[in-house]
Amino acid sequence: MVDIKNKRLDNIEVLRTLAMFMVVFWHSSSHFYSDHGLIVGKNIADIINYVLVQYSVILSSVAVNVYVLISGYFLLGKDFKSHRFIKVWFQTMFYSLLFCLAFLLFGKDGVSLTDIPKAFLVMRYDHYWFVTCYLGVILVAPFMRMVVERIPRNTYLKLLSVLLLVSTDFLLGYPFGDMLGFNLGYSFVWFVTLFFIVGYIKKYDIHLGKYNYISNYFIIGLIIFLYFLVRASLKVIFFGGQFEIQDLHYNSFPLILAVFLFIWFKNHTFTNNFCVKLFVKIAPYTFGVYLIHENVWVKSVLWHNVLWQNIMDKFNIPLPYMIFYCLFVFFVCILFDKIRCLFFKYIGIDKVLGKISQNVDTFILKVSLNIDKIVEKKSYETINNNSSL
Repeated sequence: MVDIKNKRLDNIEVLRTLAMFMVVFWHSSSHFYSDHGLIVGKNIADIINYVLVQYSVILSSVAVNVYVLISGYFLLGKDFKSHRFIKVWFQTMFYSLLFCLAFLLFGKDGVSLTDIPKAFLVMRYDHYWFVTCYLGVILVAPFMRMVVERIPRNTYLKLLSVLLLVSTDFLLGYPFGDMLGFNLGYSFVWFVTLFFIVGYIKKYDIHLGKYNYISNYFIIGLIIFLYFLVRASLKVIFFGGQFEIQDLHYNSFPLILAVFLFIWFKNHTFTNNFCVKLFVKIAPYTFGVYLIHENVWVKSVLWHNVLWQNIMDKFNIPLPYMIFYCLFVFFVCILFDKIRCLFFKYIGIDKVLGKISQNVDTFILKVSLNIDKIVEKKSYETINNNSSL
């Protein structure tokens, strides 16, 4: 068993950056599906296009799970501080309000004055489902950490077995379907499951042996792709209808790939080359990439502009151009969030948030101490009453 405390690690930061690029690609592919579909069988280019895009989607489907595993990995080594919650909420609210006002100013269709209060209440209106779930995890992380630190290994394995039984969806929704609120992995309870998974990996320093992780990652992805391909073919043969590979849910096969990838990066040491330095340097801005490109108004521009439409319509095999476009979006968002960080520091927002966080932490501590005193007093009175009897 290893110490739960940790520091920032270059290998994990590289994975954080890679995972966020996968998020961008995942979103681009989802718009590719919805706007153009995937045509199979017209010619060899269509078939190649289908295989490449679908296989790439499977490989990138790990992104959200990986990002949550990374967050849980570091939250396990930290005591609760309100600054983390306030910082995430304020950054999210800032971008939501900024783009709302910008699109209002330029007369963007679908944006009205009634959207301004919604931009403030980003959690209430679920503009960013990931942020809502993540903020919930931040709040309960200290209690989950207590469980991780104190639970025996055999009991921990039983807990993970039960969580995976009720939360995963490998076999067409069986045995529990979505009756327990896991919402195909788009939920707070799924994030809690991932937290306990990474807690076990970190606590017991899990390795998977001396395997070639990267090649196996691509091989497992190919096996998953072939599985869905066969299942879709059988569905057409026996039930008819259009050939379509089912969407991957976060609480299904992507979990296997995500855990596999995370363990490899956790135990891998990179040479200090240019790419590693770049990935580590931009890692702190990757959360901003999500907030910018997945903004409810920005994404309508990103995936429905002339350049994107030309890529989709003019190239028989658009995957390489999709990747280049996603890289462009990714690094523009990195630059934008870097400017946001400098702006916050220049006008003193970081200091203000820090002071607010200190006051909140002080208030929480006082409330906690008062509750302890009340509980201690009640316990003392109960003991005296029992003694008098």
